[in-house]
Order: sequence, then C-alpha cells, then structure tokens
Amino acid sequence: MGDASFPKEVSLIVTLASENKDVFTIIAPVPVQASPYHGFIFYIPGIEFLLCVGKQVSPTMRKFCFCTIGDHPIGVSTGVAIRLKSMSDKFISDGAGPAELHGWLEREKKFERKKSP
Repeated sequence: MGDASFPKEVSLIVTLASENKDVFTIIAPVPVQASPYHGFIFYIPGIEFLLCVGKQVSPTMRKFCFCTIGDHPIGVSTGVAIRLKSMSDKFISDGAGPAELHGWLEREKKFERKKSP
C-alpha cells in the first residue's frame, strides 16, 4: 500500500505463458523449495508467480524481482505450461495429490486458528 518498502529478503518473479492455450488452471501457492530459501509457486490463467523468501535468495532471483526492480520485469516462457502440467499431475496422479492437498488444507486451518485472537 506504499507505507513500507518491499522486504529485502523476498523476491517475486512473474512469468507469462508464451503459449497460454493450455494454461487455464488456478493453483494456490504450493511450496517448491525449502533450502537455502523458501520458494512458493502459484498460477492464475496464463501467469506463473514464484515467491522466494529468505536471506539466501539468490542474486539471480533478486535481479528479476517484479516488485523491487524499477522496470518491473515480467518474463515470457514456454515452460509455464510444462511446469503447470507437472504440478497438476502431481496433485492428480496415484491418489497422492488428494492426501497432500488435504494435509495442506489442514495446516492452513491450524494457521488461521493461531492468527485469530
């Protein structure tokens, strides 16, 4: 809201799907990396967001941060649809996806209860 600067230990990478005909899915934030920093990826149709959090976020990730770089860089990649399909397949295949999704929802519920006064 303009009251504070964007945190130094956070980078947001935005990438557009160059061929978005296959990217009509929304995926809530999913952890994709835990070390040496935390990474979360989420999608809205045609756009991939990668949020990197931690003191050890790589200089490359910081170099392309949408929020802190003056030109607000947005990448364009054919890989967005490939990564989205891989992420979707993970949640659907072998029955492992629903269990993982259920676990994630339960953790979110606990987190929401902790935040409430």
